[in-house]
Amino acid sequence: MGRKAIDITGQRFGRLVAEKSLGCGAGRAAKWRCRCDCGNVIIVSSNHLRKTQKSCGCIVKENGRNWGKKFAKDLTGQRCNMLVAIQPTKLRDKNGSVVWTCLCDCGKRVLVSSNTFVPEKQYSCGCIREKSIKGVRFGRLVGLRRDDGLDVRYLFWHFRCDCGNVISRSKAAVVAGLIKSCGCYLTSANMARFANYSPDDVPFELAKSQRILGKVRKELLATN
Repeated sequence: MGRKAIDITGQRFGRLVAEKSLGCGAGRAAKWRCRCDCGNVIIVSSNHLRKTQKSCGCIVKENGRNWGKKFAKDLTGQRCNMLVAIQPTKLRDKNGSVVWTCLCDCGKRVLVSSNTFVPEKQYSCGCIREKSIKGVRFGRLVGLRRDDGLDVRYLFWHFRCDCGNVISRSKAAVVAGLIKSCGCYLTSANMARFANYSPDDVPFELAKSQRILGKVRKELLATN
């Protein structure tokens, strides 16, 4: 004969009050319908009530919001590409991060989570997709024309590099300054490390020849 379940009707466990027994679960522990002080009703095992469960989960959410308020970074006046943070709102994203009102260079206001207010994730209010960058310079790259042949989920453009190469890259990444050349700048920088001069002083022809030699070496190693 099994042990008789203990009646905990009306007893309080943190913010939870046991209302009704729902019988034993798969683990043989009694299941109870409990009402939280916030109004939510949940089903919890008696073992969890006595050991760990103190609310429907609202305590964890409140602690997260309080932590966010205490350690939230002040972004007022800070710029992220085409956006400038104006003021925080009372809104929070799904991770609990503060949502900010930001002003775009085009004049439009937009809501942005502080979690995504970084150059790699946020570029503009969305106007960047429509704005033409033909003839605009970004580092060694100059915008030529839109590339409609690639994945439509991302906006790509053709760019001409100062070394003469024409490449297709993400418009947002180039505008954000994440891409500044066709790759020749990195080659020049690697060469400049062994001399006392700037990567910009490395002749394009020399950097290009080094890149070609690097590709030939890789192909030779792959065939051997």
